[in-house]
Amino acid sequence: VFRQVLALDASRVDVQLRCATLLQEAGRIPDAIAMYEAVGAVYAKQGQIAQVHELCQTIARLDPSNVKNLL
Repeated sequence: VFRQVLALDASRVDVQLRCATLLQEAGRIPDAIAMYEAVGAVYAKQGQIAQVHELCQTIARLDPSNVKNLL
């Protein structure tokens, strides 16, 4: 359902975040990380630095070898 909503309106960051969470819970970590990175890019464009930082920490927890998100 979430993917269908995103197909209709890809700008729905709330839906992207929920989808990323569901992917994470399903063990699809690379897909979840990709979705979190997409949301982070939107937040960065909007100047929402605190949210970008939070997403980077989430990604770093999911993939500690992802050094760019540890900084």
